[in-house]
Amino acid sequence: MSDRKSYRASENNRQFTKYCLDPWSFLLVQSNGDVKPCCWQSAIGSVLDGHRLDALATSERMNKLRMSLLVGRLDSHCQNCPAREDVDAADFQWLVHEYIADRFGLYQVSQGMLLDRATGSRVQPGSSVSPY
Repeated sequence: MSDRKSYRASENNRQFTKYCLDPWSFLLVQSNGDVKPCCWQSAIGSVLDGHRLDALATSERMNKLRMSLLVGRLDSHCQNCPAREDVDAADFQWLVHEYIADRFGLYQVSQGMLLDRATGSRVQPGSSVSPY
């Protein structure tokens, strides 16, 4: 049984989410200064009001949006998003782990497993890799 398959709690009790890495990789700054997590969500702040992009990217609202995608509890914007397809939430969690591993260079992906670069030991899905 593959790691990704065993990561699911139960095949009969699957939760779905959207295949969207935008909250981890993207902020939209509109010409009026509004900052949005994607094209479909409302503004989370404005750079014209003195908000810094790094503060907006790590804000409580962005963290809640990330968590909602990870667990499949989507707000109406995400539920109705025409740009992203549905995906199994457990599979998406694994994809986020892989994305973080690649983006931040903390882990390496080898044969479908995450390995800690410092120790070479296997990182279990659901362990303390930060989704932010």
